[in-house]
Amino acid sequence: MIKLSQKILPFSHKEGSKCIIPLSDYIVEAFPTLISLIGPRGERFDLNLNIVGRVDNFTLEQNLDKNFVNVFGRSKDGCFCFKIFHCNSEITIEYKKNNCITIPATRSIESKKSYEKLYLGVDKKLDWDLVIRRCNLAEIFQVLFLLGQKIPFATVDKCSSYENEDEFESLIRAGFSDILVPISNYKRNLGIVLDDIPNTVSPLVRLKSAYLSIRRLFIFEDDKIHILPNLFSQFHCGRLIDIELKNCCIDFMWSKKKIKKIVIYPIKDSTFSFVFPKEISSFRLRTNHIDRGKTIQCDDKIILYKSKRYYLDKFQK
Repeated sequence: MIKLSQKILPFSHKEGSKCIIPLSDYIVEAFPTLISLIGPRGERFDLNLNIVGRVDNFTLEQNLDKNFVNVFGRSKDGCFCFKIFHCNSEITIEYKKNNCITIPATRSIESKKSYEKLYLGVDKKLDWDLVIRRCNLAEIFQVLFLLGQKIPFATVDKCSSYENEDEFESLIRAGFSDILVPISNYKRNLGIVLDDIPNTVSPLVRLKSAYLSIRRLFIFEDDKIHILPNLFSQFHCGRLIDIELKNCCIDFMWSKKKIKKIVIYPIKDSTFSFVFPKEISSFRLRTNHIDRGKTIQCDDKIILYKSKRYYLDKFQK
């Protein structure tokens, strides 16, 4: 079994920073004395925090593991924290003990038991102003991949797909503001050209398209399952877990740009075919960690049965 323990908590200390509320299409804009919720049509709900004087350690934090946003800091009257989250088609602002404000959410999705997660070997704290300055795709992809699954469904045929490092870097620099808040009209005067999103389409389509494009770098499925079909040179190691495919769920990991281990959980009895990087010709198939398994050629089809767990390793040239 392949696991990830990394927490995805992008944050900003900048006044007026924005982020998306997970599972909704609402945006939080936070100042030391004001929290604004911005709806998909530009409607606003403002909450005055009634704070006077200097605020230290002001922070907007997006918790993508537990699906809420925190706004916190320390004023002369003590520490404060506002928790903002979606639940039951409402956006809730929770503060102090048992005090909350709710507003209806026009579009939202319910939380799932698990989400596909990507780890590319970066464990730095996600201070977003520094993240964007570094523009390390490995660091940003870990956040973008998870956030792209936690927004209401958007039709992706209205926006471009992305295939190489330059295209992704251009998207990140010009297609988003603050903590990965997608914008319809990209930032001009940067020497970057992106597709504008029509007014009739939610800018969230840019985020959804980015998630699907990232996913396709590591795995995609047609009549076969393609593993690491377009691995960027900078992604020398990583893990991808809880990937939902047509007939199975799959976890896998790689190191030194080579696939090391795959775990498959079939959801029904099926025949599977795999496509690996061209240097791989065979692998070992086991049903537990004790048996010796058997060697399978990459061109072979294999039958896997529901309710069993299968391990693929010892990938050979």
